[in-house]
Amino acid sequence: MENIKPKNQELFGGRRVRSYFWPLLLIGVGVVWLLNNFGILTGANIVALLQLWPLLLIVGGFELLFGRTQPQLARVLGIGTLAFALAFMVVGPVFGVGRIEVKTEQFTEPLGATATANIRLSPGVAKTTITAASSDSSNLLDANVTHIDTVTLSRNGDKDKEITLQQESPRTWNWGFVSQNFADAKLRWDVMLNPKVPINLTVDNGVGESNLDLSKLNLTGADITAGVGQVTVNLPASATGYNASIDAGVGAIKATLPAESSINLKVSGGTGNVDITVPEGAAVQVLVDSGLGRANFANNLNFAHTVNRGNDKNGTYETPNFASASHKIVIDYHGGVGNFSIHN
Repeated sequence: MENIKPKNQELFGGRRVRSYFWPLLLIGVGVVWLLNNFGILTGANIVALLQLWPLLLIVGGFELLFGRTQPQLARVLGIGTLAFALAFMVVGPVFGVGRIEVKTEQFTEPLGATATANIRLSPGVAKTTITAASSDSSNLLDANVTHIDTVTLSRNGDKDKEITLQQESPRTWNWGFVSQNFADAKLRWDVMLNPKVPINLTVDNGVGESNLDLSKLNLTGADITAGVGQVTVNLPASATGYNASIDAGVGAIKATLPAESSINLKVSGGTGNVDITVPEGAAVQVLVDSGLGRANFANNLNFAHTVNRGNDKNGTYETPNFASASHKIVIDYHGGVGNFSIHN
C-alpha cells in the first residue's frame, strides 16, 4: 500500500519533520486577539503589529520554498519572525510606531448669504450626535470633533452651498481590531446645524452609536446610511413634505416620524432590527418586503393588508384614513436579516 505523507510533513534524516510555522502563526494570532479582547493590549500595539503584515507574505514564501528541502532553516526562520513580530508589537509604541493620536477640532461654516444647503457628514469611528442650533445662530454648521487621522471640511457655493465634513481614510490598517480601543479615546462628532436654512442632509455613519435629532431642522431631504452601531433618528415635521431614506447596517435602527407631515421614507434593512414610531392618527401606508426577518405591526394601527409579494407578512398595509388624508406617510421597507416593527 502506498504511504501517503501529510502535506505538512517530509522525511528528513530518516524521520518525519513537521512544519511549525503555520500552527505557530495561528496560535500567535489567537493569543493576540485574546489579549486585545481582555484589554491587555492597546490599539497602538495592534496597529504596530499590523505594520508588519507584508513580512508574513515574505516568510510564508520562504516556508514554501525551503520548508521541504531545508526544514530546520525554515523552522528557525518562522519562529524567529514570529518572535520578532511579537516583540515589535510590544516595544513599537514606545518609539511612536502605531501610536494613535487623538485630536479635538472645531469646524464652522458661517451662515452668510446661504439660502439652501446640501450637507454631507461622514464620521469615521466615533459616537455621533446631530442636533439643531439655536434659531439665532450665525453659523450654518458648527461641529466639535474628537478624532484620529484627518477630518476635512470642504465648501462650495455662496447662496446654494455644498458642505462636506468627512473623516479621511486611515493611513494604517486596523481591520477593526482597534475599534473598541478607539471607544476608550471617546471619539465624538457633535454637530449642530442651522434650523432656518432648508437643508438636504446626507449622513454616512461609520462605527459607533449615532443619535440624530433632526426634529427642529428645516429638511428638504435626508439620506442616512448606518454603519456599525445603533442609530436613533427623529425626523422633522414639514408642511411641504420630503423624501428620506435609511440604509441599515450592523446595529438597530430606531426612527420617529412627525405628525402633520407628508414623508416618503425608504428603509433598507441590515442585520439589526428596524423600529419605527408613527404619530397617533397618522395616515400611513407601508410596503413590506420583509427579507429574512419578521414584520410586526401594532394592532391599534388597524392596517388593512393586501398580500402581493408571496408572503403573508409582505405586501401593502394602509390605515383606514390613508386615502382621504391630506398628510400621508409612505414607508417602503426592504428587509434584511433583522426584524421590522411599526407602532405609535
